[in-house]
Amino acid sequence: MATQHAPIPPVTPTESTNTSNDVDAVQKVLTRTLDALAGYDKMLPEAEPEVAPILRKLRETHHSHADQLSAMIVALGGTPETDGSFMSKVNETVVSLRAFFDEIDDDALERVIEGEEWVTDAFGDAAKELPEGHHRDELVKLRGELEEVLKEARVIAD
Repeated sequence: MATQHAPIPPVTPTESTNTSNDVDAVQKVLTRTLDALAGYDKMLPEAEPEVAPILRKLRETHHSHADQLSAMIVALGGTPETDGSFMSKVNETVVSLRAFFDEIDDDALERVIEGEEWVTDAFGDAAKELPEGHHRDELVKLRGELEEVLKEARVIAD
């Protein structure tokens, strides 16, 4: 005698689209985070002693966030893309050229802080995309952590 199984309810396109949009929104934050991380990897060897500690702290923050964002993408049903974007290669080139002519100092730190707005904006955009709940709360928390480190960086840059 064959066992009857209850029919599996179809996934509505709205549910599938929302999940896909959520994954895309978090992936955008991850990509920008990885881009920033690549920039710090390139910057740190050229950094002057007064800015190296805050650059290390920013790098560590992005490293931690990349892990957490990757886990969030998996929890949302996606597969994190961890290669960064074309911009990470551009940023690495710019940092290399700047370091060739100049050291990474508090003046360069101001440009770093301005560049971090690109990352914090992505956190904000993604939080707007996700429905209320754990993942959205986590994005807000991570953005707050980054903004706290940026406050420290602003003090050093001034």
